[in-house]
Amino acid sequence: MRTVVIGGGLVGLFTAYYLIERGVDVVVIDSGRPTSASSAGLISPTFSHRLLHRLREMISMMMRFSKVVKVSIRGLISNPSWFLRLLSARPKGVEEFVKLGDLSLNLYEEFFRREEVDVDLHRGIAGFYWSGEEAEKEARELGGRLIERDECMDMGFRNVEAGVIFPRDLSINPEKLLTSLRKIIEERGGVMIHGQASIHVKDGAPRVSVNGREINAEKYVAAAGSWTPKLLKHIGLKIPLIPARGISILYDVGGADIVGVPGFLEDLGVGLVQHNPNTFRVTGFFELAEFSERPHMGRVTWLEETAKAHLVNGARLGEGRVRVGFRPCTPDMMPIIGETPDVRDLLIASGHCRLGITMAPGTGMIVGRIIAGSSPGIDLRPFSPARFL
Repeated sequence: MRTVVIGGGLVGLFTAYYLIERGVDVVVIDSGRPTSASSAGLISPTFSHRLLHRLREMISMMMRFSKVVKVSIRGLISNPSWFLRLLSARPKGVEEFVKLGDLSLNLYEEFFRREEVDVDLHRGIAGFYWSGEEAEKEARELGGRLIERDECMDMGFRNVEAGVIFPRDLSINPEKLLTSLRKIIEERGGVMIHGQASIHVKDGAPRVSVNGREINAEKYVAAAGSWTPKLLKHIGLKIPLIPARGISILYDVGGADIVGVPGFLEDLGVGLVQHNPNTFRVTGFFELAEFSERPHMGRVTWLEETAKAHLVNGARLGEGRVRVGFRPCTPDMMPIIGETPDVRDLLIASGHCRLGITMAPGTGMIVGRIIAGSSPGIDLRPFSPARFL
């Protein structure tokens, strides 16, 4: 059997990885667009337990015109039904969402035991809070360890009241993981093609073309992240998925110890991660806008100043490299995983929003099971494309 996976981000690559494990011939089409490489690299299934809280929080921030969550006028005009669905969303299947996060964490642990890859793996992630009461609540509800202000300072974080460490969560360098997965896939017989894919339907089944030639297969997986709707629109499939733009800034810190643990400023939505002695990353913003790889420099300045204000050694951050990434978000904040109801042999694996890296291996494993004709292992109805099509 041959499967074409459209998308070179972590969801697409892990799908290819697990399909190859099952003996499937795999072709991955990578457009080269901004993917998982721009994320903070936090693997945090703990936060899948807070789906409803996050959804309400985002709606509240939108209504308050928060600095962190932005909605462009153009984005609002272009996607009015998406925002209406968001405001009325009542996600079903939160339990299955949590199971997907836990499955992914177990698969990551297995992957890192099995594969000799250098991805700057760090065990344990901390969330930092302006409110000590909020930190205590999170520690109690999510099973983390509460850390007081002095310990936060020792870890390199200031201007916070308290923090919570979640020891089972992981941090990786997303660029290194992407590079490692591409190498493994090619070494094990997978084919990587670079170019823009297009889909058309012939005799009720999909056909995929890239770089002017058609690639035939028995199964096709649309895992193109925020570009998945544009890919599927040409065959009449309209899924409510829009890009949430984020900013990533990479610094060369020349061996300086900036933080002792990968951290997330919960009140500001800012990630502060030291991947290795030389590489430090700052991430932030959730802009529901149209595609634009040109960052808003005012927001870049705010992000840099915010990072420095909350780091004991913030002055060590020099000039950074700015990148933009796009999170594929559905209005109920649940991913889209499964077979399309109207086009046979086509599956969708997208829409993970802020948890794309966290849920990539679990999604890839489940897609592999579906293609192999075996049980997915969890109830996929909450993630089904049919809820939108």
